[in-house]
Amino acid sequence: GVVVVRMGTVASEAAVVTVSYFLTVGYIVYNLAFRQKRNVASRASAVRRRFVAAMLKSKPEAILAVQAFRNFVMGSSFLATAMAGAAFLFVDYASDPTRIAHMNETVLSDPLTARTSTEPVAPVISASVKLYVAVALSFFSFFFMTQNIRIVVHLGFFIRAAVSSGDPEDETYHLKFRDDTLVLVHRAGLFFLLGLRPFYILIPTVAWILGPTYLLVASIVLTLLLYFSDTIKFPGVRTPEYPGEELFSTECDENGKV
Repeated sequence: GVVVVRMGTVASEAAVVTVSYFLTVGYIVYNLAFRQKRNVASRASAVRRRFVAAMLKSKPEAILAVQAFRNFVMGSSFLATAMAGAAFLFVDYASDPTRIAHMNETVLSDPLTARTSTEPVAPVISASVKLYVAVALSFFSFFFMTQNIRIVVHLGFFIRAAVSSGDPEDETYHLKFRDDTLVLVHRAGLFFLLGLRPFYILIPTVAWILGPTYLLVASIVLTLLLYFSDTIKFPGVRTPEYPGEELFSTECDENGKV
């Protein structure tokens, strides 16, 4: 028989998909670009400057830094492995016509785009397209996480060189490594940040496979969760560029309390 795509369904799903992704992606961009004084990522980036200068001053500090980077690598490795596995799973599902047909049939009962007659109706967007979007998001997350691991591995050499060269009695001998190390630490943090964002967007994308209603609900819930988890009120604390600067503003005491 003839399979029909209803124009009302097309408009409804197009609107829901646009609003859902605009909400999630728009919040991520807004949070990073315009909420730098209130979000965790921007404050962590500022704190890294002090961390780098502190960890290069002595071997005990360098050991603590290596332990921190090891934890960093473990987290990135776990996420990279998960994203690689997810990508292969999505490809497996996308290449199975039986599964695709079943998922397409499931979408037709979605509350926002449900069919109103018994005539055969095709989904606006096939489940295979949604799965390949999920594959792309998984790949980007995997790629950036592996780049984070690559940079952190190089950091071990920088730290070892910094704490083993020059005169240990000279308080400034490590400074020549400071700027280079800071660049790598910032780059590692950037790759981790970029690796997490496709992972976040993947969540509503997977929900979209069940239907546009699930996409919209997942996008709203995810955006709210990200807002509350990203937002931290810092009590007037100012992070110096390097040790030697005043750490706290005049509104705070020596412990950083207002």
